[in-house]
Amino acid sequence: MNATIPGEMLSLLSKSVAACFGLHFPEDRWPELGKRIASIAVDLGYKDVTPFAARFLSHDLTLEERAIVAKRLTVGETYFFRDPQSFEVLERHVLPELIRERRCRDRRLRIWSAGCSSGEEAYSIAVVIRRLLPDVRSWNILILATDINLQVLQKATVGVYTQWSFRNVPERARDGFCRRNSSGSFEIFPEVREMVTFAHLNLASDHYPSPLNNTCGMDIIFCRNVLMYFVPETIHETVSRFHDSLVHDGWFLSSPAEASLIDGSRFVPVNFTGAILYRKKEHSSGIPVPAPSRGLWPEGKVAFRSPSPTVEAIVRMPDPVPPMAWTASSVPEVAEGTGDSDLYQRGLDLYREGRYGEAERFLLRLLASAPGHSTARGLLCRVYADQGKLDAALASVEECLSIDRLKAGAHYLKATILDEMGRAEDARASLTRALYLDPDFVLAHFALGNIALRQGRYAQARKSFENVAALSRERPREELLPESEGMTAGALLDMVASISSNLHGVPVETG
Repeated sequence: MNATIPGEMLSLLSKSVAACFGLHFPEDRWPELGKRIASIAVDLGYKDVTPFAARFLSHDLTLEERAIVAKRLTVGETYFFRDPQSFEVLERHVLPELIRERRCRDRRLRIWSAGCSSGEEAYSIAVVIRRLLPDVRSWNILILATDINLQVLQKATVGVYTQWSFRNVPERARDGFCRRNSSGSFEIFPEVREMVTFAHLNLASDHYPSPLNNTCGMDIIFCRNVLMYFVPETIHETVSRFHDSLVHDGWFLSSPAEASLIDGSRFVPVNFTGAILYRKKEHSSGIPVPAPSRGLWPEGKVAFRSPSPTVEAIVRMPDPVPPMAWTASSVPEVAEGTGDSDLYQRGLDLYREGRYGEAERFLLRLLASAPGHSTARGLLCRVYADQGKLDAALASVEECLSIDRLKAGAHYLKATILDEMGRAEDARASLTRALYLDPDFVLAHFALGNIALRQGRYAQARKSFENVAALSRERPREELLPESEGMTAGALLDMVASISSNLHGVPVETG
């Protein structure tokens, strides 16, 4: 096989890889890039690397071919409880405070493992949560784990690992969340495995935060040993999107090697012994929190302990003002002469920038004088939802529907909120109403498919995703979909193709 790639083509390939995957291959790594591209060409049956490289540059690869490229160009090495100091901070400080605050409210936690590889990090998070929450089944918990590599996601979903994945975990601790099978591998207990939702996501090119991929209103985001492989532009954009995906005072965890890559204008570093975490800057004080003095696995036992009252008091989040209690006088002043359209546009601009608290104030000022402004109220629903204020979001969307019950978009928005609250059947009912009003509402079909997929109703999931594919193919790939916050028809079509390929061969339920 001719595996030689001219230098000029390698330059173009490095730029194309950066654009498609965000990965950084500077000139001194071009030989490595050439070898990887040549290896991919062999896997795909090419006798000469040049035609494959030309296809790659023309962006003419199939979804399956892009998955192979992603696998060969990315690094997927990980293990359970990697960086134990970070998990110690998670267990001792971050999660206990969230649990205490949410227990009296909506009993809701949302955590995202971005660049999850084969799933060890996501399952480690699930183990910590189960230890801290004896009543875990009464909570609405999302642990979202995403990766660009479809093959490692398939491994993660199965949840079977070798001893090497547990090299940082004592045997007694390991046996608390997995069991050895007949082949000598270790299977994650079903009750732990079911806590994690795995999904395909390209951090460099896919749209987020978005209710379509469940990346809104996150309490905590893990993204470790991923940013270091990105080009500078992708690093900046990814960190910015993570900021927008978090609720106010949300937490971001990266690796120590990536500290210089975190945007200090968006996150406040919080120092612990052995670990630095980052907190969303909006409403954050940045006050350092005393760190734990003991390790994660003292004396060979799992050390999931309750935090001290002193620490809880220091990291205590301010209680949110009940959204529906706002009045015109309680909303910060806006310049005299500011019209409704100006207030709405300013709120919209702030929302798009991820400045949800400020957007909320402008929209509430507008609605205090124009309560029938349905567009503003619809945007306010999204502002609340993206901050994790689901009760307020639901109340606001009900206000929208009281004004006009024939708006399919409002029923769809209500369904996304209900689904995030763990009320899947109510969400299905709202989606059915949306589709009654608009049978071609592609995102409603997609949401129904996702709910059916989670519930194991694969025949209905396939039918919904077939409807999505058919409706998406009728549109230009670059067309933005209504209610999608930036998702194109082509991107949705690719997403459904990925999901459907994983459904291939899954038995259809009976009864």
